[in-house]
Amino acid sequence: MAMYKISLLGLYTYDNTLFDQLYIPSIFPAVPGDQPFHYYTPNKDTLVNLILEKAADFPALYPNVDFMKFMCGVWSKNCEYMMCTLWETMNAKFNPIENYDRHSTITRTTSSTAGGTVTGAQTAFNSDTFKDTGKSTSSQTAGGSETVTDYTHGNIGVRSGQELVAQSREMALFKWYDIVSDDFISKFCVQIY
Repeated sequence: MAMYKISLLGLYTYDNTLFDQLYIPSIFPAVPGDQPFHYYTPNKDTLVNLILEKAADFPALYPNVDFMKFMCGVWSKNCEYMMCTLWETMNAKFNPIENYDRHSTITRTTSSTAGGTVTGAQTAFNSDTFKDTGKSTSSQTAGGSETVTDYTHGNIGVRSGQELVAQSREMALFKWYDIVSDDFISKFCVQIY
């Protein structure tokens, strides 16, 4: 006689608060400059629904509802860094046909000082000895500062524009919800058919 196993979907049907302790971290964008940028945040309901859909036929590793609730919270806290990093890199803003982006600022400061003393001397009409008649001292300081800001971007030629576009399209196929839900299912489900 075959033994019936309780699935994740069965646990959720029995108690729809099963995922109440599942924690989705708050993820904020690091948007450079004042450029407008539309930013999406992960949705817990979407993640839960995808987990239930993918794991509908798999037996739950922990058939106890209360323990499973607790472990959902533990798992999500453990995976917080993974979820944040994957989401942030998925939403990073970049130009798909450029592989070089550099900002630099160079400041040069110069200063110089010049000066000296001038002494005037004369001789009398019947003498060969000079006598000081006046003295003047001067000094002068000059300086300046120059700031050069450089922004260089584009394709440095290592990859063609077509290769960069192909890589960008490959990145567009990345699905955050699939990665996170698969990790959850591999942790909490016995994946047998």
